[in-house]
Amino acid sequence: GVNGFFGERMVDTAQRCGAEVVSVSAEWGSIIEPEAIEAVLKKQKKVKLLALVHAETSTGVLQPLIEASKLAKQYGALFLVDTVTSLGGHEVAVDDWGIDICFSCTQKCLSCPPGLSPLTASQTALDVLKARSKKVQSWYLDLSMLYSYWCAANRIYHHTAPILMIYALHEALAVTVEEGLENAIQRHLNHGNALKSGVEAMGLTLHAQEGHRLSTLTSVRIPSGIDDLKIRKGLLNEFGIEIGGGLGSLNIVLKYLIPR
Repeated sequence: GVNGFFGERMVDTAQRCGAEVVSVSAEWGSIIEPEAIEAVLKKQKKVKLLALVHAETSTGVLQPLIEASKLAKQYGALFLVDTVTSLGGHEVAVDDWGIDICFSCTQKCLSCPPGLSPLTASQTALDVLKARSKKVQSWYLDLSMLYSYWCAANRIYHHTAPILMIYALHEALAVTVEEGLENAIQRHLNHGNALKSGVEAMGLTLHAQEGHRLSTLTSVRIPSGIDDLKIRKGLLNEFGIEIGGGLGSLNIVLKYLIPR
């Protein structure tokens, strides 16, 4: 599914690995509707994997996943989800939603330094991996080798683990447990709603589709005639407030704010 910069990046990554990719596209700022996903699935003889971005950082959209997961199962495809900007700030019910492969990061809602990518794979996904007829093209990201290193009874060396990052992640998770995951999600919702209300009270326009806006990130359209770089530099230098620039095709018309 492509409705933003990171959906496009997922397509690029898959193509570099030799996959034949059929994109299900939507306007940047809108969700990808289940009907659009099914229409593409119906046209294909066989789909191996359906991939979606849960929280599209470039647009501020929260993509619904439950119906997409049902469609993936209906058409015999694995379901992969990018939860980089949602894990720890939105509900990510991997098992309940039937997600086969889910990956995220440490530096966003978990408030941990960057450097690790939490990943989980279902037994169905692992069975597909074990049934491969040839080696994974990437040694570095060969999940069969990583599985042997992290999960097998007889561990086979693959890499030297970043010990300091693991300690940092452990502490970040301990802080989340102390607060409570539901409380952390509610905190992001409260702060996100307050930010959105304030932005709209200033007369600015939110970009993401109403009803599907992230709590963890708010996308705002730049008014005509405004020099966003000048405004962003002023906010940073004078008030210590940093606003990120837009990405991809929205690099001119969109900026986003991340509540903390």
